[in-house]
Amino acid sequence: MPAVIEIFNALNEKLPMSYKMDIDNCGFMIGNSYTNVKKALTALDVTLPVVEEAKRENRELIISHHPLMFHPAKTLTDETASGIVIQSVIKNGLAVISMHTNADCAEGGLNDLLAAKIGLKNIKPLQSLLGRCGEIPGEMSVTGFLHYLKETLAPFNGARYVDAGLPVKRLAIAGGACDDLLSDAVKAGCDTFITADIKYSVMLDAATYGINLIDAGHFETEKVICREFCNIVKSAFPDVDIKTADSNRDPIEFFM
Repeated sequence: MPAVIEIFNALNEKLPMSYKMDIDNCGFMIGNSYTNVKKALTALDVTLPVVEEAKRENRELIISHHPLMFHPAKTLTDETASGIVIQSVIKNGLAVISMHTNADCAEGGLNDLLAAKIGLKNIKPLQSLLGRCGEIPGEMSVTGFLHYLKETLAPFNGARYVDAGLPVKRLAIAGGACDDLLSDAVKAGCDTFITADIKYSVMLDAATYGINLIDAGHFETEKVICREFCNIVKSAFPDVDIKTADSNRDPIEFFM
């Protein structure tokens, strides 16, 4: 069975750490490098339910997208949410690997996967390596495209959006919180930009620019990477039992 460090190296080969953004903190986060891994779990976030699922199923490793420790920790106590989860990880003897902005930016990573899932053609980077733009076959109204997204990204809780009155044809996409790329989408000649966690002021900017803007949800635009983590590990180490956590769920609910 491979050691944790061998699995990290396999992930790093496909999603190189050299692509991570300076603001990010990702990589081999917690655990013993040489622990043998028979069973692993992938998830967007390391949460208490994910830790409990890993322990219940005797899995030695969690591979997450979002780092459990994004900012330098000054304390490690039960007085912070991250402290509670980190203590649980350590108490249960688990290892954690997080592949974040490197997985966003790398070729074949999150944004390429999201673009392919939505059905974009002629895919190109939106800004350097971050984000992607391309075209869908034919064109749709904004509401028609939202119905399409609901089916394509299912389960899908809902979307916030600005309808600029343009048909959806040339799209820019950026998984997660990337509303700062709106002007790049405009410069790329896109009629529609899809991302998540969009600020009110950016919604106003979209209306001024005359571009459709869709907040499709942070979880919904990034969950595709969990399957890719499984694929990479399974390809390198066929004997490892790996799956996406059943408890890997969007924490946000909508009251309609």
